[in-house]
Parts: sequence; structure tokens; C-alpha cells
Amino acid sequence: MNQPPQHRTLGIATVAGYLITAATIVAVAVTAITPGKRSESFWYNVALTEFLALVVWAYLGGVFQLLVPATREPRGLAGVLPITGLIVFGYVIFSFLLMLLSEQLGQSHWTAQFVLLMGFALWFAPLNLARFGAVVGTEPIPPQIRAPQDLAAMLRIHEDMLWTPLPAAATRRLSEAIKALREKIQHSLPNVGRIGQTQEYQNFARQIEALCTDLQALPADSSDQALFVRLQAAATQLAAQTQYIASTLKTRPS
Repeated sequence: MNQPPQHRTLGIATVAGYLITAATIVAVAVTAITPGKRSESFWYNVALTEFLALVVWAYLGGVFQLLVPATREPRGLAGVLPITGLIVFGYVIFSFLLMLLSEQLGQSHWTAQFVLLMGFALWFAPLNLARFGAVVGTEPIPPQIRAPQDLAAMLRIHEDMLWTPLPAAATRRLSEAIKALREKIQHSLPNVGRIGQTQEYQNFARQIEALCTDLQALPADSSDQALFVRLQAAATQLAAQTQYIASTLKTRPS
């Protein structure tokens, strides 16, 4: 699936930001500490600092992606950004402090780093699983596909236009068929979740739009009974299709 332009731009900016940071870390370390003053763990500490910078930029990249307007990421994840940030930056700060104390800690420094990394992973991974699980099924329908609530609103306009106190039989039956279709859409189809990704619903939404176009072109004083019957049959068929789509959403695995 193609990414929105904003996401691609932010992805490139995030990678560029990390590369600049990584180059700066190496340049500062090599310039500030001459070869004669470098300890045996000098390059290990540089590599660790590069890793910590990667962790920070990975988190910032995720933040930028979630805060982009009209993002396709699941809504609701932004609410856990503060606690996620505390965990990420807490790990980075403690790891960096341990690195500064590496000369005093000796070999135990790497043991402490490993324990800290495992603690970070065991805390951070379940949090991410929980936050994504909390918003499963709330993905927005792609903007190029009309949501069920929009389709129902379109049908309601034509339903009201066809209704009169003493309608002709054909007009009344068509209005009732449109009403039945509208109610099935409103009560059977969700407005978020995987529905927008299914080919069945995408085709269904286009058929509803085509039906509304035909209804819009229907003359107010038309006496063409065959036309009313055809539109009524189309609405009835789409109502049955609504039930089919609803049933597939219940049985299809996430």
C-alpha cells in the first residue's frame, strides 16, 4: 500500500535526522578525545551512543507519523505517547549515565547495560502490543471510499424527496425500498475498521453512489413504471448485499 506523501516526507526526515546525529556523535567523539587518551571501550561507547540515538529517532519518527493530519494510522495511539516517551527517554538517559560510569564499573558496566536493555524491552514491547490492541477495528475508511454513514445520508435525501402525503404506488414502493436500504446500512455496517479495506464494500459503495445518481436524474413527474421498478429492484438487491457484507465482517478473521 502506498504511503501518504506526508508519511514519506517524515520518514525521509527521520532517517536524515538520525544520520546527521550519528555523524555528529562520531565527529565529536573523535575530535574531543585524541587517540592517546582513548580507553579500550572507546569505540564500544561510541557504538552504544549511536544505538541510543537510533532509539530516540525511532520514537520521534513514530510520534511524527501519528501526529500528521489525516494520518492513516489507527486513532487513539496518540494518547499513550507521554508514557511511551517516558520509557524511551528514561532508558536512554540511564543507559548513557551507565556509560559515563563505565570506567568505575568495569566489566559490570556491560552486565548493567544488558539488564537495563532487557528491562526496557520487557516493559516497552507489551505496552506497544496493548496500545495497538486497544484500537484494533477503529481504522478509518480510506477517504476515497464513502463511509456507511455518508451513504445513508445520501439515500435519506432521495427518500425524503420521493415521499409525499399521497404518493403514487410505484413512488411509495421505491421510497420504502430506499428506506429499507438506508436502515440496513445504518444498523448493519460499521463506519470504521477493516470494512473499508474489503473489495465487497468498495464495490457496494460505488453501486450506492450510482443508484443515487439515477435517483437524482429521476423526473419528479415521471410516469415510467418500468424505471421505478428497476430502481426499486436495485435498492432491494443492495439491501441484501448489505446483509452479506455485514455477515462477512463477522466471520472474516482480523
